[in-house]
Amino acid sequence: MLPIGGLKEKILAAHRGQIKTVIIPKDNEKDLCDIPKKILNNLTVKAVDHMDEVLEISLMKDPEHRVVSHIIDDSEKFNRGNSTASGITAH
Repeated sequence: MLPIGGLKEKILAAHRGQIKTVIIPKDNEKDLCDIPKKILNNLTVKAVDHMDEVLEISLMKDPEHRVVSHIIDDSEKFNRGNSTASGITAH
């Protein structure tokens, strides 16, 4: 798993979108110091080395901790004819 750029912005966007769990590459753990503690205290950050770990975390049976639940909920709203999903208009 390669590191990503713009981690701070991605974490802040997840927080604004009320996402509770984010998955990041293990190599990006060092970048978490750039994110305000107030934001990190409201998130669960999972650092992973391999894609297998991403799948295991995102496909967990417990809906409280499942990462993809927000994505699925939003796509279902969009597919039912609602032109916006989570306030984002498709262009």
